Amino acid sequence: MIEKVIPHPPGRFSVCRCGHEPRLILTLGRTLRETGTDVPTTRYALECRCGRATARHATLLDAETEWGPLLSQRPLGLPAPVALLTTRARSRKEVRHG
Repeated sequence: MIEKVIPHPPGRFSVCRCGHEPRLILTLGRTLRETGTDVPTTRYALECRCGRATARHATLLDAETEWGPLLSQRPLGLPAPVALLTTRARSRKEVRHG
């Protein structure tokens, strides 16, 4: 079994939760445990630096489906900060003259 990292254009796959793009891994052949003919000889997987990975799939589309749709892994934005209204400190002159 041979595994190769296939280069792809940036933005091809959705980013991982850690913010990095996954690597496309092409697997050729079978392991010793996979001796049956029901296992395809060419399989695809997506793998990130953080350790998140998909299983090996017969098609790239299946691997992409397991990884998730584009932009689905990005964290939600934080709500906009609420401006706190504070009272202005009045100067001595304003306090004396009202």
